[in-house]
Amino acid sequence: MALEAAIFDLDGLLVNTEVVSWHIYQDMLSPYGHDMTREEYAQLYSGRTERHNIEAIIERYEVPMSVEEGFEFVAERERHYHALDVDLMPGARDLLAWLTERGVAVALASASTEERAIGLLEQNGVRGHFSHFAYSTEVAHGKPAPDVFLLAAKRCEAHPESCVAFEDSEAGVLAAHAAGMTVVCVPDMRRPAPEVLDLAHAVVPTLADAIPVVEAIL
Repeated sequence: MALEAAIFDLDGLLVNTEVVSWHIYQDMLSPYGHDMTREEYAQLYSGRTERHNIEAIIERYEVPMSVEEGFEFVAERERHYHALDVDLMPGARDLLAWLTERGVAVALASASTEERAIGLLEQNGVRGHFSHFAYSTEVAHGKPAPDVFLLAAKRCEAHPESCVAFEDSEAGVLAAHAAGMTVVCVPDMRRPAPEVLDLAHAVVPTLADAIPVVEAIL
């Protein structure tokens, strides 16, 4: 195919924030005597929207707070953790620079909010690589539905089948595949199930290792 755009997830793929989200949800549950294992976070909450996760956690653990109070709690804890700096994932800077040098449109398709996503990209000095943005808050259905990837492709004026999508989570791989894109998976906290990995064009350990994969597509 002729590559028209490269579309990236954010959390756990470009920036090392999945472990931060896990700690935040642990902080939410701890006062009520509950705990969330790393495996539970990875299986049930990784790659999902913040609203989905807050609603699910409140219901699952019977946490005595409203969804809006949950949002306020998460926002406050994010400010705390992000003040400690959140680093790029290995190879992210290399791959973004490589794509930019070759004139490939680069977009973000994230379950995050715009303010948070832009802040993380600017904090790490890579905001300038991105020409288009799409957020799950803008579409009817979050990942694993394909909506946010399709919106990103539309904003790039690209055909989905001519896009390569980079994802780390099971929900993200399912979403990008459902959008008809070529998927490159870089697993983070939890390696997706074998049947999900089978949907990916390639599975690589870091984003830098994706460069030869994309080069073969160009």
